[in-house]
Amino acid sequence: MMYSELQTKEVVSVGTGERFGYIKDLEIDIKKGQITQLIIWKRSWFQKYDEVLIAWTDIVQLGEDVILVK
Repeated sequence: MMYSELQTKEVVSVGTGERFGYIKDLEIDIKKGQITQLIIWKRSWFQKYDEVLIAWTDIVQLGEDVILVK
């Protein structure tokens, strides 16, 4: 899957149904060549954005439209 495809999927919590938003960046372990975290900018009060980090291991399902996380 390409990075541009990941960016179009909304990240949603399986447990609470909370919508985190969309992926803005990835953290990658260059030595292993693996994605370690998703970086999401979640909209908060007054049009501000908070950075949310989600570990790659917390992903439950990569769906067509959403990414479900723990």
